[in-house]
Amino acid sequence: MRAESKNSITRLLLFSTLLLASVSAQCSSGQYDDGSKDAGNAPTCPACGNSGSTNYICASGSYKTGTPCTGTDSSDTQTCSPCGNGGSTNYICASGSYKTGTNCTGTDTSDTQTCSPCHGGASYHCLAGTKRTGSTCTGSGSTDTQTCLGCTSGQYQSSNSFVGTDCTSHAVPLCTNTSGTYASVSPSATTDRVCTIFSTCDKGQRETQAPTTVNNRLCSSCGNGEYQSTTGYTGTTCTPWLNCAAEEYQSTPPSMSVNRVCTTWSKCLAGTYETTAPTSTLNRVCSSCDAGHYQVSNSFTGTTCAPWSTCTAGQKGTAPTLSINRVCSHCDAGQYHPTDTPQVTSCSNCESGKYQVAIASITCNFCAAGTAFTSSTTTCTTCVAGQYQTKNDLASATCLTCTAGFSTMNRSVACEACPTGQSQGLATAVDYNSCALCPKGKEYINVDEPCSTCANGQFQIHHEKYRGAKCCPTLGTTQSQDFPKCKSITITSVHSSRAASDGQTIGLPTPPEGVDPVFNSTHSYRGTDVLNVEITLQNFDNANEEVEDHITSLFVWVVTESDPSVPLFEPVTVAWDGASATDAETISVNISVPMVSKVETTFDVLDGQGGTVSTTSTLCSTWQIVYVVLCSAVLFLCF
Repeated sequence: MRAESKNSITRLLLFSTLLLASVSAQCSSGQYDDGSKDAGNAPTCPACGNSGSTNYICASGSYKTGTPCTGTDSSDTQTCSPCGNGGSTNYICASGSYKTGTNCTGTDTSDTQTCSPCHGGASYHCLAGTKRTGSTCTGSGSTDTQTCLGCTSGQYQSSNSFVGTDCTSHAVPLCTNTSGTYASVSPSATTDRVCTIFSTCDKGQRETQAPTTVNNRLCSSCGNGEYQSTTGYTGTTCTPWLNCAAEEYQSTPPSMSVNRVCTTWSKCLAGTYETTAPTSTLNRVCSSCDAGHYQVSNSFTGTTCAPWSTCTAGQKGTAPTLSINRVCSHCDAGQYHPTDTPQVTSCSNCESGKYQVAIASITCNFCAAGTAFTSSTTTCTTCVAGQYQTKNDLASATCLTCTAGFSTMNRSVACEACPTGQSQGLATAVDYNSCALCPKGKEYINVDEPCSTCANGQFQIHHEKYRGAKCCPTLGTTQSQDFPKCKSITITSVHSSRAASDGQTIGLPTPPEGVDPVFNSTHSYRGTDVLNVEITLQNFDNANEEVEDHITSLFVWVVTESDPSVPLFEPVTVAWDGASATDAETISVNISVPMVSKVETTFDVLDGQGGTVSTTSTLCSTWQIVYVVLCSAVLFLCF
């Protein structure tokens, strides 16, 4: 422990000795310590400057810079720098400058000479408000040979590098209110007078200070609730904003430069309705009507559209839109629409062969039985007499005609064949129930042939009474039953029962006894007062006849031609029982003919055809032709 303390003390003493040695080895004034050492470890201390003098001496034409060495510097702190341009003692300045200061002697601590630029160099430049005077600098002088003088009153020069020798006169004329200008720049030595047109106020501004010859117009913003919309405005007031009236809204909001624009609330056009109500700041908003609805007005303010009209069955409708309602109208004749759905714009035409004469119909119709189709818009025509149509459900129904031999009872029943004994002889029937019995004067031929007119001298006296009517000859009538035979009453002979008178009186021959003068006789006779008339009856079987048609009695009488309605005597009743008559029988009857005394009478007997067997002249003064006439009872028919 003691040994360590002893060593520490020894090291401390050694360090102290070295420190004292370094402090005592220092360079002297005029020297500097560049850190080099000699053999004894002392600094070498080089000398500063030239000769190490502490009063550093420079050569003429240069000057001393830095500070004297003190021995503590680490480098030489002084040096010599050449003066001016090249260290010349005769300092030369370049052209455009001049020399100032004194020549360097070597003892100076600064460059005592310098070159100062003449104003503008070789060309002298004057500042604003001045003009150049004097000569140009050459660089050899020691003074500035040029200078700048201020511009005279009423003139100006504004450049700071002016080389001219004259300033410019201020502009004329002066600024005036008349010209609408003011001096925005006042005249001076450096500025010309500048006249500027008065400014105007912009949109949203008004004049708050009027312009003068030296002051421009001042503008300020319009106050609250006011506007001014003109650029270039010179007025002093703004305009109050417009207030919107009732039923108007603010379509453009106001500002200082824009007035409030008020617009009348719009109204909804056709096909639209109000969906947003208008306010003072919002217009009415309209929207299209919903499907199935319409609105027709172009100035509508309502909030709902109306539903389209619905057409009923039997109607059609126009095509609706959002602005046009459906207009319903009745289906025309010849058309139909069965239901109210769907809504249609046109009715259906009747199916082929059907018709409809009414409007607003839901169906079309077939022609009823007994009628015929003409067109879809007209009523079916009724079948004319003799025609028929039996269907109620036939398209394009037509009337049919019964042919010969057929007939129909009415227009809705088909033809049926005529019963035997009746006829319908037309190829085209013209009436109903036209199968008919033959009328009086005609006889039946066939079912499909018309009844034939009786020939001359024949008769059919029953009018549409019996089937199979037949014409019969003179002195006969048709048997009164269906399909008759002809009744026949024939005078088969007439002869006298007495001898003829003496024919010498008149010179005529007398017929022999028993000669019948009726048939094919060309002779006259006289005086016979009893005639025997033989009558033959055929087809008088009354068993099937109606009672009123029975011939029950026969009468014979004689009439004259001149007055056949008056018998010459009372009728003679023929002894005959008609109720038990047979098909064929012969009856004889005698007739007494009272004669006028000595008067010859010629008579003819009727034949079976309604004519006379002979016509003979007489010598009597009065001509009488005698007829034998037959009549039947009960009808009292004469033949």
